[in-house]
Amino acid sequence: MTVEGQFLAECTDGEWVHGIPTAVNEIVFDSRLIEQDKKQVFIAMTHGGRDGHDFVDSAISAGALACIVEREMDRACPQLIVPNTLNALSDIGRTIRERYEGTVIGITGSCGKTSTKGLLKHALGREVTFSKEGNWNNKMGVPLTLFDLHKSASRYAVIEAGISECDEMSELSAMIQPDLCLITNIGEAHLEGLGNLQVVAEEKSKIMEFSKEGAQLVTAESVLHYKVFDAYKEGVTCVCPLSEKDRVSDEASYFYDYEYLSTGTSKVHVRHLNRSVEFEIQSLSPGMIQNAVLALATAGTLGLELESVAKRLESWKPEMNRGSILNQGGVLFYNDCYNANPRSMLDSLSSFRVVAKNHKHKLYVLGTMNELGEETESLHRAVAREIAPNPNDQMVFVGSKSLTSAYLEGAKLAGWKESSLQCVESVKYLKSMVEQFSGAVFLKGSRVCRLETLIPETD
Repeated sequence: MTVEGQFLAECTDGEWVHGIPTAVNEIVFDSRLIEQDKKQVFIAMTHGGRDGHDFVDSAISAGALACIVEREMDRACPQLIVPNTLNALSDIGRTIRERYEGTVIGITGSCGKTSTKGLLKHALGREVTFSKEGNWNNKMGVPLTLFDLHKSASRYAVIEAGISECDEMSELSAMIQPDLCLITNIGEAHLEGLGNLQVVAEEKSKIMEFSKEGAQLVTAESVLHYKVFDAYKEGVTCVCPLSEKDRVSDEASYFYDYEYLSTGTSKVHVRHLNRSVEFEIQSLSPGMIQNAVLALATAGTLGLELESVAKRLESWKPEMNRGSILNQGGVLFYNDCYNANPRSMLDSLSSFRVVAKNHKHKLYVLGTMNELGEETESLHRAVAREIAPNPNDQMVFVGSKSLTSAYLEGAKLAGWKESSLQCVESVKYLKSMVEQFSGAVFLKGSRVCRLETLIPETD
């Protein structure tokens, strides 16, 4: 569909001044992303730390076709004036989604959302599936993703929804209006704004709140342990490890097990009703394997042939900083630096133990985990306690003193000697240490830790 300026005004109850653009290709909130002749409209966001109106001049100079603003600017360019730019963006995204004729899949969960989105694009077929690269999953990213649907004639659209506070998921669900919902897991993430796991489950369940009539839920069996999901158990598509089959009464569930291969991949075996399929996945992460089965189950729920789906999943590769494995200069790097919470940290540590089993020396670099609320320090201690000591290994904790100290306490409780442990506030203190290390290096922490900068650049 073509997006005209008048359409944007109708979506938002806004008013154009100084002209109306005839065709809009993209809405951009960062003036640095504006390019000449791209038919981009700059939206001046005001809900963050900066006022986007301060960047209208630079956006117009860079080639913006028009601007969406909350007050008229002293520039002779088309301006759509709206009461609130964030609300206007939501209205635009929701209206375009309502005009989209394909199937919309909404994904949420405490971790693994972006990777599952990538897996699902492979499972459904890359040529018929729309998704936006990266994690455009918040109140600004979701409507920007939905806006891009106007350029797509895809059969499926995969939209990721992430939250950090209560009631955010309701707003996202109202925009996404999913035809099918996929929930990866429930874990300790964003507890600073959500409080506890029960609230996390309740908020994640709200992705179903504005779903289309008859929308189905695909999720891991562990998610259904939370009472809030009792309302959705009838008709839910459940994914469960084969070892836990006795806990599931629904024979239509997807049961799986897996084995690690010498190639550094995993072979996954899936049973559904009277059928069995298997595929290899380029990951040793139990969490990622479950996400792949969730993608398979979603495709099966939508009526796709499982053997073909399984074959397409084999072409998936983990994105950089999301569990990728690099060999540089004789050193193995397990790179999972995009973000971290206790669940994803333990999952990555499990994978690293398999990847690095033949390496005599291992270096664990753990960045702190953010937004965990009142239990932050105890959760850091608990993670470190799960890492078994080895006399040839070293462990370094990166971040604030209070949280690295909690890591340190947990490691000591696990039996680590203090001589093998170190706490630093910044990765800059580790560069020479990593450069001189020979063995396997584990890197995971919140984005602010910037652990990926420890990986040597290649020519």
